Amino acid sequence: MLSFHSEIGKVGKVALEAAVEDVNSDPAVLRGTKLRLTMHDINYSGFMAMVEALQFMENDTVAIIGSLSSITAHVIAHIANEFQVPLLSFAATDPTLSSLQYPFFVRTTLNDLYQMAAIADIVEYFEWREIIAIYVDDDYGRNGIAALADQLAKKTVALTESRILVIHTTPAWGLDVLDVAQYLGMMGSGYVWIATNWLLYHCGHEFTPSIRNSGKYPRTYHIAYVHARFGDKEKLRFKGGNISFSKDSKLSELDRGSLHLDAMSIFNGGKLLCDNILLANLTGLTGPIRFASDRSLLFPAYEVANMIGPGARTIGVVPGTDMFKGYCIDVFTASLNLLPYAVPYKLIPFGDGLKNPSRTELVCLITAGVFDAAIGDIAIITERTKMVDFTQPYIESGLVVVAPVKKLNSDAVAFLRPFSTNMWLVTCAFFLIVGVVVWILEHRMNDEFRGPPRRQIVTIIWFSFSTLFKSHRESTISALGRMVLVIWLFVVLIINSSYTASLTSILTVLQLSSHVKGIETLLTTNDPIGYQQGSFAGDYLINELGIHKSRLIPLNSPEDYAEALRKGPKNGGVAAVVDQRAYIELFLSTRCEFSIVGQEFTKNGWGFAFPRDSPLPVDMSTAILKTIRRWGAPTNT
Repeated sequence: MLSFHSEIGKVGKVALEAAVEDVNSDPAVLRGTKLRLTMHDINYSGFMAMVEALQFMENDTVAIIGSLSSITAHVIAHIANEFQVPLLSFAATDPTLSSLQYPFFVRTTLNDLYQMAAIADIVEYFEWREIIAIYVDDDYGRNGIAALADQLAKKTVALTESRILVIHTTPAWGLDVLDVAQYLGMMGSGYVWIATNWLLYHCGHEFTPSIRNSGKYPRTYHIAYVHARFGDKEKLRFKGGNISFSKDSKLSELDRGSLHLDAMSIFNGGKLLCDNILLANLTGLTGPIRFASDRSLLFPAYEVANMIGPGARTIGVVPGTDMFKGYCIDVFTASLNLLPYAVPYKLIPFGDGLKNPSRTELVCLITAGVFDAAIGDIAIITERTKMVDFTQPYIESGLVVVAPVKKLNSDAVAFLRPFSTNMWLVTCAFFLIVGVVVWILEHRMNDEFRGPPRRQIVTIIWFSFSTLFKSHRESTISALGRMVLVIWLFVVLIINSSYTASLTSILTVLQLSSHVKGIETLLTTNDPIGYQQGSFAGDYLINELGIHKSRLIPLNSPEDYAEALRKGPKNGGVAAVVDQRAYIELFLSTRCEFSIVGQEFTKNGWGFAFPRDSPLPVDMSTAILKTIRRWGAPTNT
């Protein structure tokens, strides 16, 4: 169901026709059956959409797809609910089309809620306290602005008289409003106009909102047609292998008249089909297609464009160079400015924006000639140095182990904690050994070490342990005995000092404990281990330390680290996470329930990668050292 005369309807019509042709061209998909596409023009009309939908229902219908506007979607969603037919709309952006009220409605475009949140962020950033909202008085306009009001309320911004205006309309009405504003002199200095995505849709598809790190909307219908042939074909299987329908008992009680209500049936597999659609995980023309629990597309992001005369300029772009932020970028640009010659460059993002990309794969693309260089958190490891040349490291960061820790409270046996069990046993053994050695050296000439065997044993034990408090009564006569005693008293002094310092720390400073003591503990267990996806840590643990691949769990973000560590190995989580110190220190800055355990067990740094024999690594290394020196920051911060 399409509005044939709308821009999105025209593009949708071509894309759907191409998709059907693609399916029919492969006999393995439907096993020889041909898919027939029926399109109806609803011509922007909610009433016509309702009539057309009811006509569809007179035949066995399993799904409805269309460029339904928010107004139309509200109407058709009720029909979809009644007959349990999934309704997919790539145009309805109204936030109130909720999954609770309309369980069979699937939105394959971006929810206006995200767009309004982005506008609210802009308003908050510039610290504007009041704005005016101009909108179409229908479901699309009212509910979109209501979402904006909710987002602004969170940031204590009011919708009232102001020179900051947000316009959320259809292109036809929006352009009329802007014409009037121009006539009234409201487009000059002192006014700010923020238009939602309708304006950029109207002025050029290349500026439409898109998923981060994905391609833009097609600029021509021909491109849409070509790119429609993408991805793997998803095959849906229904219980029993059959698609079946059943009569709606509610309709059988009504006077059928000429509407043929008796021909309308409930699709028995509708819920299963809808659930399968919501499990989609593929890449479309505008980027990744995945659904959240509220049936909204995941990972929305918006470009902000400044309309200048007949054209537009994306905010945040130096001509020819995309603008990125971060410590690595700052070091690169500052060092590049110190070179004695100009180096033109363009920064291009690497990855899909969902998962951490492999740095080794990025380095390989330099050798393949895809990129001229690579900057970022790229660890300098042997495997990579065989492919490219690296600059001087601008950050030193080895691998460490982070694990959950718990607080150790002081108790009745706290005095035993300064030393481990093995240390206590070794210390006691040395006391006895020293007592025996002194007895051997003294008992032949010193009466205090003579007597019955029982007395001599007691003397040995008493003498050895009394030295701890320097309260031994027995004197030594032999020169060797005195030498042994002097050395032992010095050792006792060290033991006393260490014990006192440790006990003081235990009683006054918060003590943390973990069953994981470092990488050694992980090597002796079979617990799962987390690591940053895309980093060299996984390969290092497998190839260098011999840890089986099945134990390694790739994680994408600090939030993933925290969740996996909290769950623990017995509940689907991990016992510890292995990552580079620079990341872990940032991770621990806001999470006190975890801590680095054990010692750093590798030494490497981050550098910028260039092709072999390029002069830039040497020159950039010198510039990096100058940059770090000017900033007053050592390379390990």
